[in-house]
Amino acid sequence: MRQQINSKFDLVQYCLRKLGAPVIQINVTEQQIDDRINDTIDMFTNFHMDGSYRQVHVHVVTAEDIAAQKVILPETILSVISVYLQSDPGINSLSSGTNIQMQAYFSDMISNTFNNGSIASFALTQSYFNTLSSMLPNGIMRVNSYHIYENELTIPSFKWSTAVPGSLIGLDCFKFNDPDEVGKVYNDYWIKQYATAQIKLQWANNLSKFTNIQLPGGGTLNGESLMIQAQQEITELEQKLKDQYAYPIEAFMF
Repeated sequence: MRQQINSKFDLVQYCLRKLGAPVIQINVTEQQIDDRINDTIDMFTNFHMDGSYRQVHVHVVTAEDIAAQKVILPETILSVISVYLQSDPGINSLSSGTNIQMQAYFSDMISNTFNNGSIASFALTQSYFNTLSSMLPNGIMRVNSYHIYENELTIPSFKWSTAVPGSLIGLDCFKFNDPDEVGKVYNDYWIKQYATAQIKLQWANNLSKFTNIQLPGGGTLNGESLMIQAQQEITELEQKLKDQYAYPIEAFMF
């Protein structure tokens, strides 16, 4: 049975072995390797179709939110497509008798209408929200203006003075697959190839001032030629990411 890569440590060891370790000394520091792995994960979560997933995130408003007039979002939220409130914020309150119904709507929406961001599920979800708006007297209201910066959500049109702790805010958003929580992300084929190429480029940068470095058992290593090779591999992998593994731009038009 082939070995699965389930952690950052396993991924690093895989990359170093592929570059020739321990037969060849790979001249990179642990911090440099960590930086290149982080660059790889950032590229994966931002552009790879498996790097993120679409979900409805339900935020329960707190007294701190009301005082600050903003919401602190989880770091796992990559982007927000839409923000939904109820016309009457009080009807969302945890003390409200209709809150169970509202949470059931959100729960059902999460479990039944989302399918990792496919176009079909997107259309179904939009239709679902429209149905809710027409069915509920004080129904869901889509917010047309909101701002997100450093995981802080502000809603200019929202009257925080009318909000009560326990109110619900629904976010139609993309969350990234955190590899530290979903270990199999590290075993993704594209990640393994891209991380190896990134570490190779770092190695080449470290050796760029040297030429014809003697290798054990004969042969030489040229920093400049290694850099050209690494840059070519990175370019090809990024093009492959764009052509084969990224969502088409039409999926984000609405």
